[in-house]
Amino acid sequence: MSIDVSMQGRVAVVTVNRPEVLNALSSELLEELLAAFRGLADDDECGVAVLTGAGERAFIAGADIAELATKTPLMARKYSEHGQDLSHLLETMRKPTIAAVNGYALGGGCEMALACDLRFASRTARFGQPEVNLGIIPGWRSPSRSRRRARSRSPTRRRPRIAPCTATSAPISCTRPTCSRSCSRPTTHARASRPSRRSARRGSSAADGS
Repeated sequence: MSIDVSMQGRVAVVTVNRPEVLNALSSELLEELLAAFRGLADDDECGVAVLTGAGERAFIAGADIAELATKTPLMARKYSEHGQDLSHLLETMRKPTIAAVNGYALGGGCEMALACDLRFASRTARFGQPEVNLGIIPGWRSPSRSRRRARSRSPTRRRPRIAPCTATSAPISCTRPTCSRSCSRPTTHARASRPSRRSARRGSSAADGS
């Protein structure tokens, strides 16, 4: 298994556990994440889901490039569809989803963070979509998500754009509409857990009253 799932009360913490490759998204990992979040969506004991990465260096550093190099076009299409399904699930499941971002959140990792309802970033977090430097448009709908995040939070409603990428550090990016909070690495999970526990309690109370 490339992920760990733990329950802290009604808060589920899903940890991508491939630190040796910066938690890169392999086909197997995408399938495991899809299965885990589908299970949590249907689990009455889960009130909130937190997604994070193991280790200090990366949240999710994008696709597993070594694996992608071996894929046929049909296999690559299936991989992309799994990523789209996962990001759509993170965005639309009826329980709040929170990204606790540590280290690199690049490519698909940045897209996963954008798909969550809230993003808490450590001060070492770095966000980016380096695929645009190769002329590749992000394939899991992050351009439209970043635009919606900006419109919902920014008083000036400036339009985000796809531009040549250099990874953005968390203290800068978290002053932008796409991030909820920047904090030191040891407190990232603690801060992410606060709204998680509140939301889980509200969900539990609503369920009891129904």
